Formats: sequence, C-alpha cells, structure tokens
Amino acid sequence: MASAELPPPAYSATATTTTSGTSVPLTSSGDAALPAYSFPTSFKIGGRTTDGLLVNIPEIKAHLALLGAFTSLKEQVEASKDLIRDVPLSAERRWPYFVSLAAERCVKSFRGAFQASVLTC
Repeated sequence: MASAELPPPAYSATATTTTSGTSVPLTSSGDAALPAYSFPTSFKIGGRTTDGLLVNIPEIKAHLALLGAFTSLKEQVEASKDLIRDVPLSAERRWPYFVSLAAERCVKSFRGAFQASVLTC
C-alpha cells in the first residue's frame, strides 16, 4: 500500500460513518436508516400554490404501466421479422418509424374528432 493511501473504514453492524464524519444508524437488515422526512402537501409553482399533491399513487402506477407497455411494444416492433411495405428493415429504425406513424395517425384522428365536434355544436 502506498504511503498516501488510507486504509478502508472499519465496518460495523450497528452504525456507519459518512464522509462528513457523522454516524448514521443502520436498520435490522444492515441498510442505512433514512432520515425522518415529511412530504409537503402543497407546492409553489410560479406565483400559485397547489391545493394538494400533483399526482397520486394510482396515477403513478398507471404511468409506470404505460411506460412498461411502450417498452414491450418497442421490443416487439424491433424484433419483428415481418416484411411490411415501407417499414425499415433495420431494427433500430423500425421503432422511430412506428412512433412517427402512430403520432401522424393520432393527429389525424384528433383533427377529425375536433372537426366533428365543431360541426355538431
């Protein structure tokens, strides 16, 4: 060991020392215990304060499920060996093509729905 190197810190099952020198208690599983924290119930955004949380647990779960569905769909699109007209053969180019096609169809659908709602008002 070079003279400039320090030995590793001593390990203990009851406490650990952080780089700042403070002792942090460990949980029964040996992980560092988290400090007490009260999550805010409102947030200041611009000049306004919200009435409550911006999202709730069911919304977070739904968002994560949607992200999982997009990941699964991306894997299926990239792995597809089907020859479809105008779809790139390269796996890494298939997903961007697929997304742009879906976005274009979505915009057309919204435009059609918006025009239909304006005509019926």
